[in-house]
Amino acid sequence: MRNLLIAFSIIFTIASCNQNLRIENNNSLKDSLIGEWEPIIELDSNQVFIDISPPQGFSFKKDSMEFFFGLLDIKRDTSKGINTIKYLGNFREYKLEENALFTKNIENKKWEKLWNIKQIRNDTLFITEKTGQPGKLKRLKHKDSYKDFDQIIYASTGCYGTCPILNVSLDRDGNVLFYGEAYIQSIGFYSGKIEQKYTDFIFKKFERANINSLENRYSDAITDSQTITTTYLKDGKIIKSIFDYARQAPKELLWAYVPIANIFDSHKLLKVAEKEELLKVKLLDFSVGEKKLQLLESEGFYLWTELLKSNKTETKFKETYNLTFQNFRQGNEINQPKLISITSDGRYIKFKSKEKITTYDLGYNFIAKNFKKSDIKEVEEYKSPDF
Repeated sequence: MRNLLIAFSIIFTIASCNQNLRIENNNSLKDSLIGEWEPIIELDSNQVFIDISPPQGFSFKKDSMEFFFGLLDIKRDTSKGINTIKYLGNFREYKLEENALFTKNIENKKWEKLWNIKQIRNDTLFITEKTGQPGKLKRLKHKDSYKDFDQIIYASTGCYGTCPILNVSLDRDGNVLFYGEAYIQSIGFYSGKIEQKYTDFIFKKFERANINSLENRYSDAITDSQTITTTYLKDGKIIKSIFDYARQAPKELLWAYVPIANIFDSHKLLKVAEKEELLKVKLLDFSVGEKKLQLLESEGFYLWTELLKSNKTETKFKETYNLTFQNFRQGNEINQPKLISITSDGRYIKFKSKEKITTYDLGYNFIAKNFKKSDIKEVEEYKSPDF
């Protein structure tokens, strides 16, 4: 009997130790997961891989997992014959049960299995997906970041399909200006202020993209794709703009697009009336003789937001530049501008229609502040996207 008790005691102790070891291993695994990861795509020498999907990436904190390209709820609207897409944010709660990773569904609050984790070795995460397919992820190393900007302008154009057409201005204090044009639930002009935590989250994304090291232009030899332009400002001055056709920019910039592009879906903004009917126009370029200063969509939207803050004036000025313009879209309607012309000297901007003439004073020369003389080029020097 005494031997039996000793044997039982030994078995119980071993079982307890094994249970503690499993819990300790899970805690250790959770600690090892913390950081940023991206999938490793491995190909045989005979395989050809053309990836049209967005680049994926993940980040683990203590209790939350971030999906860099966002969480989307895609449903088919059979009545309209289109897919509806709802942005659900970037984060989910997660938990580990032995080697299984579960995330909590944001809408139904149910835990869903994502991966089985096999091991982490030399900054490589070995997993088995829900489909049973093996996979690998590599830990992302922190690169240099550029933080010397205090405002971001984001603009996206249409495509051969239903790409959202929208414009966003966000500063470090969380002030938002939003104009939804088409293929988006909210059409028109909105403004508001978002919480500092989310503002910092968006800015950190762009900081990690290290914009100062990026090219000014990215494109691919395909047609009918979307163009995204971003402009970065410091103390009201444009310090850099990036043109990105067909999402060819580095993955860090693509990941930064997600929360700012979906800012309307994640926050409550208030609809406001435009300052004037005349200001419902996109400003495309300044032209003088055979030369012009072509504005990216984001730069034009920044000028538009500056006009909203400007004052009317009766000041006479030399009308050096003619501005090319078109109306903002209003959903599926593209109204023809009622304007005859827009002229400017860089500071004063005059809107002329059949009914009236209105001049606005920016209070500074927009061209001199934000551009170099060499940016005003012969018309033929401007090229279309590299199809």
